[in-house]
Amino acid sequence: MAIWQLSLVHGYGGVPNLRESVLPPRLVLFLHCVTNGTLTALATGLGAAMEHRHGQLPAGGRWVLCASLSVYFVIAVAAAIVPGPAAQAPVAWGRLLGRLLPPLALSLAIGLFGGGLPTAVVVWLLVGAAGWSLLAHLARPMRAGLPDDV
Repeated sequence: MAIWQLSLVHGYGGVPNLRESVLPPRLVLFLHCVTNGTLTALATGLGAAMEHRHGQLPAGGRWVLCASLSVYFVIAVAAAIVPGPAAQAPVAWGRLLGRLLPPLALSLAIGLFGGGLPTAVVVWLLVGAAGWSLLAHLARPMRAGLPDDV
């Protein structure tokens, strides 16, 4: 649910943090396709997690989960820093990094060091990473002086 809300409620065209009319439709479509690819990889990793739900997730499955979520957060950062119309306020970098850097770091850390963790712990830590980003999104707007949905 957190990823859905980040992509569709707080984004545009299924791309998290993207604002309407800041990119040509061709680039929005490209970012949409890349975002959907990461979500497809995430779903594949969750399927692998279900197969190994009572043990440890193999390294390949863990990396599919962690890397796809990491790429999702990189896309969210890239979409947030796309310059908009001159009337919009600049990106609040502290908020952006506080919202997206911890989940990105956590997902990469799980990929690197999470080999001994049970599958359920890996999945719930990644759910927590997505939830962190959403809760931070709801707590404070990304752009100084503008509503969050801009």
